[in-house]
Amino acid sequence: MVKVIFSTTRSDGPLYYNCSGHADYKDPVTGNNDLCVAISTLNLQLVRHMDVEYGISPKKFEDGEVVFDISCSNMRINEVFRSVFNTIKYLSELYPGQIKVY
Repeated sequence: MVKVIFSTTRSDGPLYYNCSGHADYKDPVTGNNDLCVAISTLNLQLVRHMDVEYGISPKKFEDGEVVFDISCSNMRINEVFRSVFNTIKYLSELYPGQIKVY
């Protein structure tokens, strides 16, 4: 199961994002784990965007886990994370029992 924690209090405050685990989903036709690929792609996009645009690297970035712990965020950074989080929330609705969002 993939677990995602996202927390932000205000536009200039701290921001925390943690996405960990692996989805057990297998496409019934192809046998591929398309859900894990989708979440991995979103996280890679997030990591690259934060590095290129803001010079911010994740606290942890390894197989199955991405952690950002930003002490002072801003509105633009929050929107980037919110976009990724909202997409993962949508995926959790499409694939119940595979993703838990907090």
